[in-house]
Amino acid sequence: MQKKVFYRINDHNIFTTVKSPKSIFFTLLFCLFFNLNNYAQTLEDCIKIKESGLAAMDKFDYAKALKDLTKAKLLAEKNNWYLQIFETKNKIGVVYMNLSDYGEALNYYLEAYIVATQHLESNKESAILNNIAVLYCLEKNTKKLRNII
Repeated sequence: MQKKVFYRINDHNIFTTVKSPKSIFFTLLFCLFFNLNNYAQTLEDCIKIKESGLAAMDKFDYAKALKDLTKAKLLAEKNNWYLQIFETKNKIGVVYMNLSDYGEALNYYLEAYIVATQHLESNKESAILNNIAVLYCLEKNTKKLRNII
C-alpha cells in the first residue's frame, strides 16, 4: 500500500511516497542529510564561519576565504544581522581586491556602504570609503579618488 507523506524541513516542502519500512528509512536519512546542510543558524555560527574565512584570507587561500565569507554573508542576510552583513561584504571586497579583481571588489564595497549608511554607525561608512579610496589608488583613478576625498 502506498501512502503520500509530507515533510517540512527548513522552509522546504518535501513530498514522498512511502512503500515499505526501507523507504521510510531512506526518506528519513535524506531528511537528516538535508537538515544538516543548513545547521548554522545562530549568530555565533555565523561569526565562526566568517572567522574561518578571515583565517583563510590571512593564509592567502582566497578560494576558501570566498567560500566561507559568502556562506557567512548568506546566513547574516537571512537573519538580518547587519553588522555581519557589512563585515562579510567588506572582507569579500578585500579578497577580490587582493585578487586584482577591482570591479568585483568595488561592487562588494558599495554593497557594504549601503548597509553601513542604512543600518550602522558612521565609522563603518568611513571604513568603506577608505577601502574604496585604496581601490581607486590601485587603479590609478585619480578623478574618482578626488571625489571621495
